[in-house]
Amino acid sequence: MPQPHMRGVPNALQQPPFQAAQRQQQLGMQPNMRGNPFQQQQQQQQQQQQQQQLMRDEKLAQALQAHEYDRAAGGIGQRHGAIDPERQARHKARDEQLEMAFEVNPEAFVPVPMLYVACSVNDVPLKAFVDTGAQMTVMTAKCVQRCKLEQKVDPRFRGVAAGVGAARILGRVHLATVRFGSHTAVDCSITVLEQNHGPDLLLGLDLMRKYQAIVDLGRNAMLIGGKAIPFIEADQKEHHRL
Repeated sequence: MPQPHMRGVPNALQQPPFQAAQRQQQLGMQPNMRGNPFQQQQQQQQQQQQQQQLMRDEKLAQALQAHEYDRAAGGIGQRHGAIDPERQARHKARDEQLEMAFEVNPEAFVPVPMLYVACSVNDVPLKAFVDTGAQMTVMTAKCVQRCKLEQKVDPRFRGVAAGVGAARILGRVHLATVRFGSHTAVDCSITVLEQNHGPDLLLGLDLMRKYQAIVDLGRNAMLIGGKAIPFIEADQKEHHRL
């Protein structure tokens, strides 16, 4: 049965297996030049190069036959003009989905502003991050110093806070007052973390549950005791990545 001709594939790959083996055998049948060491070394290098080229050609043929090429990434298939219909169909479906998402859900392609509120602790103005996924209210050690709360930190509550990452807990302030404007104030305990990134103050579920806080995205505010505390924009350095 005649062998199929593969366009763009080296001629050696179109030979039957026994012909390829015959060629490999002939590589070792060159005359042995015993009297000239330089010619012997040159002959051995030439044979090695020919054998390596033959191995590359055989691997290329196997890859083509097994469809192990990647046209989009500039792989074997692209060099020899091969096309994978299944891959093209997947890419087409992906691009169509992307175009539809641009029209139906454009908000997914712009940064989502995080929820911050203006507050103060010991008359020190702060921007607090509202985090409904945090179990407890936390403050960084640097912010504790700014708010002059160092003497109130109880080191007996040291430990490790684990979540997306891990941070060392230096202790806890058992009672602190967080004020929102001039009409709303809440008392809460604050866990002190040793970290140099993230918000200075994070309002967790412990505070929100205690005061039955409501995150109202329609009004763009957090409600505590019927009072609306508007969300504000955070500084660029205070944005965190998900």
